[in-house]
Amino acid sequence: ERYHRLHRLKTAGALSNTFKQLGYNLDRVRSGEADVPRLFLASLPGDIRHIRESSARKSLFFKTVLPLVLRANHEVRMERQRMLSLILQTSDESGLTPAQQAFLDQLAEQYEVPGTDLTELQRRVDVIPASLALAQGAEESGWGTSRFARLGNAVFGQRTFRKGAGLVPLRREQ
Repeated sequence: ERYHRLHRLKTAGALSNTFKQLGYNLDRVRSGEADVPRLFLASLPGDIRHIRESSARKSLFFKTVLPLVLRANHEVRMERQRMLSLILQTSDESGLTPAQQAFLDQLAEQYEVPGTDLTELQRRVDVIPASLALAQGAEESGWGTSRFARLGNAVFGQRTFRKGAGLVPLRREQ
């Protein structure tokens, strides 16, 4: 699949107009009449929080985040296929090359699975239903209006524990 990256559109209005020009309509996507355009933004427009009509804000949020969710699921699906192929290979005589084993080790680390537990790795490396990912992003980012979404581009409430990285909550205990 080919994806197109849109540079940050300054306003929600400009983003809405772009989606309109593309014919991007969520009702048509839901009914199967249209596909989701394979494009993604570097970040949500800064003025999304100023959209007063909640249905318009929600629609813009979903239209912006849905292609990202589909792309992430595509990447996970590719990783899963490769992982399953390699796991099958471990059961036959040929074994794995060091690069193939490194791929499995990296996946196990990323998904916080003990490296030898291939059953658990198979359970964890899988796609997330788009509806669940969208609901989670909406909840954690206040439909893209939270400070973390606006300033840190953290729609899914990502955290970092590296000193000097990320945004510190304003009313956090020391």
